Amino acid sequence: MTLEKAIKILELFVHAPWLAPVGEDIEAAKLGIEALKRCLYFDRCDFKGKKFLLPGETEDLAR
Repeated sequence: MTLEKAIKILELFVHAPWLAPVGEDIEAAKLGIEALKRCLYFDRCDFKGKKFLLPGETEDLAR
């Protein structure tokens, strides 16, 4: 899963009235969204030209 897709899924969860997420569920999802956006913004750890993916993240070859 790419970071972009994970962000979209979490945003859907936060705004899904049929799931009725409450309290800490919403706060955890919002924190996850902001953390993933920050990873995208800073382009993760660029260590000597090698990018490190997060666990479960797949490389988006279109980028």
